Amino acid sequence: MDERTRRFLLDVSVLERMNGPLCEAVGRENGSVMLAELADLGLFLVPLDDRKEWYRFHHLFGEFLRNRLKLQDPGRTSALFRIAAEWCEGQKMLEEAVDYYLAGQQYEEAMRLLEPMRSVMIRREFQAIRSWLSKIPEQMLMQRPYLYFSYIFSLLWVHDVNTADRHLRMAEKNPAAPSNRHSINRLRSS
Repeated sequence: MDERTRRFLLDVSVLERMNGPLCEAVGRENGSVMLAELADLGLFLVPLDDRKEWYRFHHLFGEFLRNRLKLQDPGRTSALFRIAAEWCEGQKMLEEAVDYYLAGQQYEEAMRLLEPMRSVMIRREFQAIRSWLSKIPEQMLMQRPYLYFSYIFSLLWVHDVNTADRHLRMAEKNPAAPSNRHSINRLRSS
């Protein structure tokens, strides 16, 4: 395998699913052509649609590539997640953008997208909300009351009462958020 292909594979390994334009943003090559070449080679690509525009790596191959990327260039991974997130955000693929921001530990950016996504959050399963919000450090999440209480509510939804109660107690001790008292009383009475 040539160096160009190896670098492309490592760079796009951060993607959950990929198409040509996203690969071009992340891998800086002609993504559509590279994907077609890799698919023709049978290089562990799984087509996700009939037109073969979207692909994903076989999960074991993707994991192998991500591990290689972390070993060879650990600082690059976060930058690649950011590029993928920004591309997805530009395409209005906000949920995927949130996933990439969180994977790259870009918590402020993820929270910036999550706050206006309230209607999406309400429609999504609480498992997804809990999964997203649990990745954000607690002290950062507490600075965004809506998100913090959404996280607590998602914990209650899955009957994780002890963890929810711990977070409610932390919110009570947080003097920086005056709106917490009203939210806490509403949650405790439900």
